[in-house]
Amino acid sequence: MTEMALTIDSEMLAAAREAGADDLFVMVAAVDPDAVEIGRNYVANEVASVCDGVPAEERPERLQARVEQAGDFIGSLWDGDLAEALYRADGTNKRLLFRLLADDVMMSALIEERGSYESAHRWFQPNSERYGWEAADTFNHE
Repeated sequence: MTEMALTIDSEMLAAAREAGADDLFVMVAAVDPDAVEIGRNYVANEVASVCDGVPAEERPERLQARVEQAGDFIGSLWDGDLAEALYRADGTNKRLLFRLLADDVMMSALIEERGSYESAHRWFQPNSERYGWEAADTFNHE
């Protein structure tokens, strides 16, 4: 059975903000998967699936309830914890983050969480090589 793609729109993103989503979550949800060469934006799919066909006034509460049940990656994005989101992301979501965000933004979050540039760089460098744009030709698109 194939999944039907749902489309996310600005009203759905506004509902996520109203529900308490951090700007990081909203920014990631707004990314067109084709723009970062991934098969599917799972964050956008979560928002769209919760909001599709739901009256606007009910969306924030439903989104909040869904995030409370979602995995660590979505919860970390919702809370704006970029370092934790990077650690919790699967391959597709790591590619999304590494291709969307500037290296300095990710390194800053990792340095803050890890306490040193060296430690942050040891985690960042191999992941950047594996999931960033340099690796775009080495992956099958999901």
